[in-house]
Amino acid sequence: YKSWILYLCDDAGSAETKKLCEQYAAADPDRVRYIRNETNWANVTRGRNTALLLGECKYYVFMDDDNTMKPARLSEQVMFLLDHNEAGMVWCQSEGFRDGQPCGVLRPNAPKIYDREQLEKDNYIDSNEIMVKAQVFEQIGLFDERMNALEDWDFVLRVGNRFTAYHQPKPLIYYGLHGANR
Repeated sequence: YKSWILYLCDDAGSAETKKLCEQYAAADPDRVRYIRNETNWANVTRGRNTALLLGECKYYVFMDDDNTMKPARLSEQVMFLLDHNEAGMVWCQSEGFRDGQPCGVLRPNAPKIYDREQLEKDNYIDSNEIMVKAQVFEQIGLFDERMNALEDWDFVLRVGNRFTAYHQPKPLIYYGLHGANR
């Protein structure tokens, strides 16, 4: 998939992070937008919302700095949404990665459909796995910046209240596993 824009949201990172982000933006200024905040926002929500407010895209995905998209992710999820016009969101599976080694598919027994009752008990849809149509944000709003945790869970629940959401049963991202998660 060639029609993409990357919003690099740097939440007061190190000088090395700033330099790296500037290099990426300079290397592809038509597609890479560097957003730097000089003070720490304290959660990822403000960074995501800042990028969304600048948005000029039909579809959005979110990636934390310790996760990686597989090369086919964008094209597969865009094609899925084009084939399912009624959907507002699609999510894929994640493949765990620890110390440079794959660890298998995460949450292999999670529901394969959007099940609000189950989702209220167990957040089985990670924000790194979702692709969301722009119209969803126009209708339900952005991520809730008042939340310091679980803002992705809240967002996915709100999407499901208004839109059809589908699971794409393919691991299309590598999810970094380390002490701070799983």
